[in-house]
Amino acid sequence: MALNNLWGKLGAFSRNVLVPSNVIYKSFDADPLVSDKMSRAISRWYGMYVDKPEWADDEVKPLGLPRAIAKEFAQVVSSEMTITADGGFRADFINEQLTRFQSNVQNSIELCMALGGMAFKPYVSGGNVFIDSTSAASFIPLRFDDGDNCVSGVFKSQPVKVDKSYFVKLEYHDFANGVYTIRNKAFTSDENGITGSEVELGRVPEWAAIPEEVQIKNVEKPLFGYFTPPVSNNIDTASSLGVSIYGGATEDLIRDADEQWARFLYEFESAERKIIGTPEAISGSLPGSKANPLLGDRLFIQMPYDSDDFFKEFSPALRHAGYYEGLQAILRRIEFNTGLAYGDLSDPATVEKTATEVMSAKIRKFNTVKALEDRFKAALENAVYGVDVYATLYGLAPRGEYALYIDFDDSILTDKDALRERDRQDVRDGLMQKWEYRVKWYNETEEVAKSMCPVESTSDPFNLG
Repeated sequence: MALNNLWGKLGAFSRNVLVPSNVIYKSFDADPLVSDKMSRAISRWYGMYVDKPEWADDEVKPLGLPRAIAKEFAQVVSSEMTITADGGFRADFINEQLTRFQSNVQNSIELCMALGGMAFKPYVSGGNVFIDSTSAASFIPLRFDDGDNCVSGVFKSQPVKVDKSYFVKLEYHDFANGVYTIRNKAFTSDENGITGSEVELGRVPEWAAIPEEVQIKNVEKPLFGYFTPPVSNNIDTASSLGVSIYGGATEDLIRDADEQWARFLYEFESAERKIIGTPEAISGSLPGSKANPLLGDRLFIQMPYDSDDFFKEFSPALRHAGYYEGLQAILRRIEFNTGLAYGDLSDPATVEKTATEVMSAKIRKFNTVKALEDRFKAALENAVYGVDVYATLYGLAPRGEYALYIDFDDSILTDKDALRERDRQDVRDGLMQKWEYRVKWYNETEEVAKSMCPVESTSDPFNLG
């Protein structure tokens, strides 16, 4: 899988590396849905993700909370996820393409959580169909259908260097009335991908053979999937765009946490034990012209006093406990806002909650992750549909039906043994078929599972062999 790089240097992104609206309108006669407000928000989220928030300075060092939040959700979703296609030769071909995609899927989910969106776009290369993961800064949505599904957008490539010049390619993708349209245009750029003036595609040798426009007819839906975090857009309420999992009010809480951490660290620095003495006592030469060992020792500092051999100890009491408790309170609020469980960010030893509150926190995280999984599944199904269409269009694999299975196995969030026993009881009560049980717990296909479960009853109610 090709993972589209973010944008290079942060400084370039702060100048708005997103494709300007006028360039998209002039090139493709379409209006981007990314408002100035959303553009600024994506810039902030990126800065926070790479530990360069607006409030960072010599005193306030970021804790790295944005990346930790995004990574936690990505790990939970991807750690035990399996993606397979079932069927004949067409399914075998799709599985080969998915193997490459899965190798970097955690990074894709993490970036989606951080930046508010990720597009999965298939493309053909060397007899294969790769699935490119394009972040919110390189994919600009143009249109959503009545079901709030993204059906049109512009993808921006990474900068390509030819001689001493840089270029980027913009791909316009649009689905309407069963027709899928792709338009390609090239532009001058700099090393950070900032779009300049339009040039011929042939300026970049590897783009010379790419047609300026392609139309694919008789398709059922877009050939890409748009994936967003399960968070309502409170940045621009009129927009259908996704927002960062730590966007909105949580941004202020993350700043509070970083500043509180700075206070916590300063408490140790300011309370460091010191011995204050006169210059004569600390830096004066010893008998025999030997160097004074106190000179240069961080424990000792010099101040003028009346007495030449005066010393005074400075050793204030630490007040770190209060600062630490305050930090933990902020972290628990961040956990609540983002849908994490208590203890994911905060110190579990400081979480004094009742059993009901602990269960409520676990359910909150479970629901957040399930919503995330549903959105990821829908986006990937669209992308795999695109792989299937391209395989037919370019004759890359024999035609045939396929069934896509995406299993997340949420055992990290649930008691797996308890769930399995519940399903066993459902089989006994006739609420679940034996073959359904085997598909779920043995990762068998429906066909194989049914073949292992004959109609006649056996001494083994589960016929698990």
